[in-house]
Amino acid sequence: MSWLLSLLPKLKSKHPELDIKLLSATGPVEFSSDDIDAAIRYGDGNWLGLQSDFLMEDELLLVCSPEIAKSLPSIKQIEALSQQTLIHCSLAADEWKNWLLAAGSDSFTSSHWLDLDSRGLVLEAASSGLGIAIGRMPYVAEYLKSGRLVEPYPIRVKTGKGYYLVYPEHHANFDNVVKLREWLLEECIVA
Repeated sequence: MSWLLSLLPKLKSKHPELDIKLLSATGPVEFSSDDIDAAIRYGDGNWLGLQSDFLMEDELLLVCSPEIAKSLPSIKQIEALSQQTLIHCSLAADEWKNWLLAAGSDSFTSSHWLDLDSRGLVLEAASSGLGIAIGRMPYVAEYLKSGRLVEPYPIRVKTGKGYYLVYPEHHANFDNVVKLREWLLEECIVA
């Protein structure tokens, strides 16, 4: 949700009357019992009983610090990445395999792994020069924009999933949902 946090000052500036309750959760949202009007979910856009508005696509990309990028092999020698420390997010077991397949490697092996249990830790470790990592848009966008991380190879893998604004159908005309929806859709088109 760090990508959303970076956008919140703009939302508060445009709609200071909106009260924001930001929860980080991977399970279903309980709209009726948690006093929540809308949520942002990751998935395929199909949730029973909920309207969903597509915000942005999920993509995998290889990222590292600018210093490490200088020492990386060309994309034609992708197997040489096995000499680097590969930073892995334990929440997404297939990220490295999927990116490497897209890069043309189906037999890649490495014994240099750093396993971490959150995307934030993965990106911090990579930006600190501890190795190379698979980033996901939009989480990595601010790191790329600031130059803390770079994308050394032009290979991105679409996961078939994305980020959606979701809300019960009967919330669709709530004033705060309408304002949030319009603002988020506008911001995500610009991004």
